[in-house]
Amino acid sequence: MKKTGKYFKSVMGIVLVLLLWQLVSSLHPMGKFMLPGPIDVFRSFVDHWPLMRHHAGTTLLEAAIGLAIGVSLGFVFALLMERFPLLYDMFYPVLIISQTIPTVAIAPLLVIWFGFDLLPKVIIVVISTLFPITIGLLDGFHAIDPDYIQLLDSMGASHGQMFRYIKLPFAQSHFFSGLRIAVTYSIVGAVIAEWLGGNDGLGVYMTRARKSYSYDEMFAIIIFITALSLLLMAGVNLLEGLVMPWKRKEVIMTKKKLGYLLMALMLVVFTACGSKQGQDTPASSGESESQSSQSEETSGEEKEMTKLTFVLDYTPNTNHTGIYVAQKLGYFKDEGLEVDIIQPPEDGAPALVAAGNAQFGVDYQDTIGPAFARENPLPVTNIAALIQHNTSGLISLKENPVNRPKDLEGKTYASWGLPIEQAMVKDVIKKDGGDPDKLNIITGSAASIFSMAESDYQAIWVFYAWDGIAAKVKNIDSVYFPFRDFNETFDYYTPTLIANNDYLKENPEIAKAFLRAVEKGYKYAIENPEKAAEILVEAAPELDKDVVVESQKYLADKYIDDAPYWGQIDKDRWNRFYTWLYQEKLIEKEIPADFGFTNEYLPGSQK
Repeated sequence: MKKTGKYFKSVMGIVLVLLLWQLVSSLHPMGKFMLPGPIDVFRSFVDHWPLMRHHAGTTLLEAAIGLAIGVSLGFVFALLMERFPLLYDMFYPVLIISQTIPTVAIAPLLVIWFGFDLLPKVIIVVISTLFPITIGLLDGFHAIDPDYIQLLDSMGASHGQMFRYIKLPFAQSHFFSGLRIAVTYSIVGAVIAEWLGGNDGLGVYMTRARKSYSYDEMFAIIIFITALSLLLMAGVNLLEGLVMPWKRKEVIMTKKKLGYLLMALMLVVFTACGSKQGQDTPASSGESESQSSQSEETSGEEKEMTKLTFVLDYTPNTNHTGIYVAQKLGYFKDEGLEVDIIQPPEDGAPALVAAGNAQFGVDYQDTIGPAFARENPLPVTNIAALIQHNTSGLISLKENPVNRPKDLEGKTYASWGLPIEQAMVKDVIKKDGGDPDKLNIITGSAASIFSMAESDYQAIWVFYAWDGIAAKVKNIDSVYFPFRDFNETFDYYTPTLIANNDYLKENPEIAKAFLRAVEKGYKYAIENPEKAAEILVEAAPELDKDVVVESQKYLADKYIDDAPYWGQIDKDRWNRFYTWLYQEKLIEKEIPADFGFTNEYLPGSQK
């Protein structure tokens, strides 16, 4: 009865939290879509279960491999450090220090070193799980009563016999305590690793949901990740009761329930893995309908495909539609290319393209400028403009509007913390006759138009084609002005396609073939914006379809605009912006004229 009462109180506590959450959401203090209630989250969970199940398969695979390696290495390290005191003295401090290094700090380096495949993600999981296993076992070994060791030693027992009959049994409890921590770290570590780039996984899914303002999906993913961690912990508890018979009385009341939980977890694993093998993955951009049809060809010689890696600058959005169209409609295949489209780490594509882990990517003229103003410039070249004119600017709420730059006097701007960005904002204020010193700047990378009403800032920088259109679709009344309306220098190129310099020199014809396919994709998006939007949503179903469709319509006439051909970069506009950077002392070294871009690989330049 006491246990029943305890369970009842726990359930009641959870129910009360859910009711309070639903009540707060119903009152709409931050907008219902900003703080969806449990009912909305559960509905989203059900609606998106097939997609969530697919992404879970990738995350569980990474976690399982990393956990298996981490546990094995931890066991070996603990044995060696216990057996040889010198190793313990040398490496125990290293283990402690390793846990003070933020995972998110080293994870981007792993992606640069090892690429986007499974390896860097597994390494992150291994790093996360190795410590609790090693330390748990060492604590267990050191907790043994010395009298037991002396007894076996007096009986002539070998080190192996001491380990088998004394050390291992005594350390088992500590091992399972470490394993409980390790299994939860394995899921969290895999999710963090997925934030840094890739095609699949709950971390990728969460990032896409957040950046498309689908907060109900994001909450559903968080709850799902929590449930997976709890199920894995339950499995460890069950395993502990089976391995340690003397503790069975402690788990006998919950063994059956834990078994059911473990069965549920295995069902998730098998269905997730089955969904990866048995169907095409909507979120995996590396496969397309055209590629699957390749296996159906029964006549003629199969064309040898050149594999390329293309890394985005952000989560998939309408800046990238032409890429996904070229993938879906077989334009890449027609050129003999097999392109794997990868979601980038937080700091974007340039470092990965420069390192050769991707041949092509997406970036911006402004942010890559400092990388060109060095003794050894970043070895990448901008080879095409995805949008002809800069569509970024400042947005504010209509109820507290910033109609023009001068209106920012006395107001607060939420900045990304970039010197070039802040200098541009101050420049347009000055050009508009205002005093930039009266602008208050705070750093808030998570700032958005949707949280502005409850925040202490009144303006943020947005790319109107995505954030501005999203605000419109979500019925947020806003005011927007583009930077280029107040200073023509700020009509620079953003976003652009970039390529690895060595790859361009060694494979010029492949670069031209790639751009031919991409040009076809963007021209299709111009002529068929709604169909192109459907292709993008099919490739990234986490996106809000209404936002994608409206954004696609907005951009349809802006991909080429007034340029003589798709992708062209005007040297005067390019050089004007970099001249301004140097004049404003935002870069230490002057960038030579016409440096960092070329039009020579574009189809239009060859006509």
